[in-house]
Amino acid sequence: MIEVEESVDVARDRATVYRQWLDVESMPRFMEAVKSVHRLDDMHTHWVAEVSGRRREWDAETTQQVADKVISWKSVGGIGSSGTVWFEELDAGTRVTVRVQYEPEGFEEQVGELLGVFQAQVRQDLERFRRLLEGDARDAGDTLRKAG
Repeated sequence: MIEVEESVDVARDRATVYRQWLDVESMPRFMEAVKSVHRLDDMHTHWVAEVSGRRREWDAETTQQVADKVISWKSVGGIGSSGTVWFEELDAGTRVTVRVQYEPEGFEEQVGELLGVFQAQVRQDLERFRRLLEGDARDAGDTLRKAG
């Protein structure tokens, strides 16, 4: 099991940042490997991603949710993953910290983990999330193209 923790500071208030994270269907706009996310009910989502060149699908269950503060989840079937995201109020915005546990499958994913691919992906996804919320014009075209 691989565990990764990364943070990003976003120049937006905590409630806005939290609401954007809850909008799971927009996650493909900033999570590069994620192709789609659909809310099944208040506690369950269905994910489609491309991991190491392979299409992967799984459901996730929200295991903890405290408004504007924390969301935790675990996969149900499909890939082995779980995680937590915290939203910390700062003087000039919000710190978003993500901790993800992930069970790499197959040789390619295991080699990728040795090279730090998953950690780099989480870091880049958080940076795209920050740019999405802050409205960085340099990234808007790339973000919108990815979503389409």
